[in-house]
Formats: sequence, structure tokens, C-alpha cells
Amino acid sequence: MSSAKDDAPAWAHALAGQVAGMVGLSVVHPIDTVKCRVQATVGRPGVPPVSGVALASQLVRRDGLLALYRGIGAPMVAYGMINAVAFSTNTAVVRYLRDGGGDGVSASWGR
Repeated sequence: MSSAKDDAPAWAHALAGQVAGMVGLSVVHPIDTVKCRVQATVGRPGVPPVSGVALASQLVRRDGLLALYRGIGAPMVAYGMINAVAFSTNTAVVRYLRDGGGDGVSASWGR
């Protein structure tokens, strides 16, 4: 039994990977931004320790919500490309194995 996912062209899987990578990064990047800011303040003389929540709210109040996404451009492209390659490669390998490619022993993996 074949599903629409099984019949989708390779470019559709690459596009799905691109979107998945970009969405995932857009969720994680603000957390990473705050983590880096907290790490940058630890151990500085005269600077009291600050929590991540306090630092995030201060950053948003001072620079706006988009401050949490500063520097996301290059990682957005990279994570999207990485996931596009991973999704399309996975699809190609599964199809190859499912269709009896390789040594014949591995052909049952896709079932």
C-alpha cells in the first residue's frame, strides 16, 4: 500500500526538509540567544548574576521582540539546507532499498 508521501517527488521532500529546518530554528534561536547572553554575563566583575527570563524580558523591552532573532539569517539558510539534504537523501535511500536495490538483503527495510 502506497501513500502520497511515498509517491511525492524528491524536490517535495527537500522542500519539506527546508521548511522543517527553518521552523525548528525559529523556535530554538531565541532560547539560544538568551543562553549566549547569560553566558556572556557570568563571571564579569561588578555584574550580578541574572536569570534567563529576566535577561530575555530586558532584551525585549530595550530592543523589541526581533532582538531575540538577531543573527538568524545565516543559520536559517544552513539549517534549511542541511534538513533539505537529509530529507531528500532519506527518501532516496528508502526508495532504493524498498525497490530491491543493493545486495537484495537490505531490500526488506522499506516494508
